[in-house]
Amino acid sequence: MACIFGHKWNGCKCTKCGKTRDEGHDWNFCKGVCRICGKTRTPSHRWNGCICADCGKKQDRGHEWDGCKCRLCGKTRDRDHQWVGCKCKVCGATRDEGHRWKGCKCTRCGKIRNEGHEWDGCTCTRCGRKQAAGHIWKTERMVSRCVKCGMKRDDSYEYAVEQMQKENYESAIRVLDKLPAFCNAGEDFTDKIRECISLIYERDRTKIEANDYRHFSTSMVDYRLDRLESLYMYTGAHPLYDQLMEQAYEAFKTNLEKKDYQSASGWYDWIRKPMEGKQPEMNRLMFAAAGELMHDQDYQEAVTWLNRVTKGFPGREDKLAECRRIWNRDPRNPLFCSKSPDGSHQWEVATSVKTIDAQLRQAGHGTERCKYCGKRRAFSYDYDTDAY
Repeated sequence: MACIFGHKWNGCKCTKCGKTRDEGHDWNFCKGVCRICGKTRTPSHRWNGCICADCGKKQDRGHEWDGCKCRLCGKTRDRDHQWVGCKCKVCGATRDEGHRWKGCKCTRCGKIRNEGHEWDGCTCTRCGRKQAAGHIWKTERMVSRCVKCGMKRDDSYEYAVEQMQKENYESAIRVLDKLPAFCNAGEDFTDKIRECISLIYERDRTKIEANDYRHFSTSMVDYRLDRLESLYMYTGAHPLYDQLMEQAYEAFKTNLEKKDYQSASGWYDWIRKPMEGKQPEMNRLMFAAAGELMHDQDYQEAVTWLNRVTKGFPGREDKLAECRRIWNRDPRNPLFCSKSPDGSHQWEVATSVKTIDAQLRQAGHGTERCKYCGKRRAFSYDYDTDAY
């Protein structure tokens, strides 16, 4: 009724009744929407080369290049630079030539080289890089650190050399391998690591020849199993390791043949993962050893060796079940209960005490008693991890 005698149009919309018409729109062309009624259409920019004259949106065409930089939007390209030595005066790009060195640092682009340092102890006063030498140690709260760079003495080259002198070559390798991340003045510790690897090999070779698995170093085995690829960058690591493992495997076989099961067990722990390719032959040898042990009525040791044989090996499960059946009722078995129907103790809690430590962790301890024979044993329990 308000517009019975005619609308009062403001462009595309009546100010009286709110009716709209498809004319007189006030378009925002960049967004594609009418500012008055909200009607939409396909957006269209008013391009001035690579930039919209209305909203400032940029496109990757229509640039007006001034050498390496667009005059309109400021985009840069890697060509037509205006070099001043190592740095472009237009866009600031750098190149590895034309440097103006002052000691170890270029005064134009800031690049650092591993020469011309101005050392103040372990730290370069110009670029801040650190070297392996020149530390000043200070001990506080049982930890020795450099007062200039903060490095722990146990992480230093000096400490690694001391470990080599003490024949702790594994510790020396670990320190030397991490040093380049901290001592970034371009020093190379590769030769020192190679020396350590050779010394480990010579030391461990003599232990193998002496059949002394108890003192056989775990260092190379650990590095191989943990796949620390950094160690294998050094020439000679693989051949030395492989030769060492072959010798350890021969020691394992020799001890099984001699029925020295303790020594054979020690060697097996070192070679079982590195020598996975020989597992079928090891299965055969260990299965035969278990048979010899059963013949000698050493069922507990037979079970140990059968458990090392890969599941699915012919006859393993039957022989393992037989050994366990006999061993469970063997008086020599510390878990054997002569009064129990199945030969094993049935434990019940006799006494228990619940405690809370300084970290508010709950724990318990006490004694258990076999309900058949009355034998007692102590126990402890962690309520947080739910484990004995």
